[in-house]
Amino acid sequence: SSDFRKVKAHYSDVPAHVYFHYDRMMQIARLFWSDDVASRYKNITKVASWTGLDMSLKKNGSIRLNGFVRTDSINYESEYFNIFNGQKSVRGSITSVMPSTANHFVAMCISNKELFRKNYEGYLERNSYFNSYSNALKECSSVFSSSKKVNVADMFYSWFDGEMAYVTLPSTSDNLYENAYAVIKIQSKKNTENDLKTMLSNYAEKNGTSYVSTDYVSPSGETHTIYTMPVTRIPSLLWGMFFTHVSAQYVVLVDSYIVFANSLNACKTYISDLAKQSLSSDTNYGRFDDNVQSSYSLYMYTNMSGAFEMMKTNFDATTIRTLDKYSEKLRGMDAISYQLKADEENNVMYCDIYIATQQQKTTKPELSWRFENILVRSWKNELINISDFYIDRRELTVILTCSPENQTLLGNACRICSYAWLGE
Repeated sequence: SSDFRKVKAHYSDVPAHVYFHYDRMMQIARLFWSDDVASRYKNITKVASWTGLDMSLKKNGSIRLNGFVRTDSINYESEYFNIFNGQKSVRGSITSVMPSTANHFVAMCISNKELFRKNYEGYLERNSYFNSYSNALKECSSVFSSSKKVNVADMFYSWFDGEMAYVTLPSTSDNLYENAYAVIKIQSKKNTENDLKTMLSNYAEKNGTSYVSTDYVSPSGETHTIYTMPVTRIPSLLWGMFFTHVSAQYVVLVDSYIVFANSLNACKTYISDLAKQSLSSDTNYGRFDDNVQSSYSLYMYTNMSGAFEMMKTNFDATTIRTLDKYSEKLRGMDAISYQLKADEENNVMYCDIYIATQQQKTTKPELSWRFENILVRSWKNELINISDFYIDRRELTVILTCSPENQTLLGNACRICSYAWLGE
């Protein structure tokens, strides 16, 4: 297909190329999912078209696959990853407000929230989900409206400041999703809290009662007010499948973020664990983070040892027995990540998968890189000299710019095939 040809590598000195078709992968995955997961993702019929990845093996035992994602050139509006169209990748900071005990998260960084909303609602419309989405939000808005009308979607997007994440912490009960959260970056803590109180006051006025809130003092001595919501699953209503396990019945503001939780105790656990240490300051996570991209549109992270039991709940009984059989080897992987980077100018998405093993012990030293005489091999096998480029020490890709005629030759994507090393 034309989409496959666009991700197919013409030149690369790597041990293996990996290609997969998202639609076919979803069909195969459904053979191994539990009934609950199959039901949850039944509406995700199309994610993207083809991905082409180069696989490299590192000396520390880790594995990296990176390349490009293409969406269907004909039916692109119906594919999920097109919600990132027109976005540019953003440097994420949300791990600074996740506790170091976090064992899994799915984060999004959005540069243009108005366009993101338009794309997401367009995706729902194209797949015939928009009416149920719209009706659910209208019903939710009516709960918070009295003499003052409230539009929940408009209000949440007015708060939203470009980052959101689904986060899980270890569970202390048989419910492995007891500590599942929606964490959303907000523009103003004061304005968000005022709007939240207005919503809850409207509800209380209409029902002749008062809203419920609880003060909790964290180990650091800071007091947090936890609010009880009369409506559940607002993040899931707004943004879909990633927040399925978050009832969002309790909400608390932490720094420049609003955190939705499943219970009062879950809220307290999040605040208490974060007061002890954030994920971004954790040494073990730091070793992993040094090897992944600092800016992204979508970032999925799983600590294999910490999230193994929770991960198993996604599969059927036969697959769980197989996972248990190889559990020692699977737990031997430190962590795995999947990152997607949108490119606002070239309308292409970059994909990076990183699998770290527990052999990885040391952090890479920070280096200053200088290049000269960069040569890029285009898809037409022509060598082009590039003078303008950008590199980030944690990003194992280089973004290049060149003249319009050479951009045509590059086909919107390229690899460095030679460069001159000038020292640290």
